[in-house]
Amino acid sequence: MRTFSINERLIKAKDIDYNMICDFEEAGVSIEQIQAKPMSALRLYIAFCMDATSEKAGKEIGEHLMKGGTLEGIFEIFKTAMEESSFFQAVSKDKEEETPKNTSKEGKDKA
Repeated sequence: MRTFSINERLIKAKDIDYNMICDFEEAGVSIEQIQAKPMSALRLYIAFCMDATSEKAGKEIGEHLMKGGTLEGIFEIFKTAMEESSFFQAVSKDKEEETPKNTSKEGKDKA
């Protein structure tokens, strides 16, 4: 079980599932935008793990940083949760299968 600490509060990291991705999208961060909006995505993930609103999570994160805390370890847990998520793995596999391969003679000559 992975855990992380914010303001001396131990929080259990949760697996990323379909419902969480829907919550991300409702908050304005789609799957494609997670890398472009890492702070928003992390705040949503922390809120999900805390069973709190994103506003509450944002306040906790702000206090944590003001007290000298970092988000480095939490980002690693979030990244691992995404990599290990069966939902993300299935979506990634589907996207790879949808990507057309260039099999034309011209495309092979350029490779």
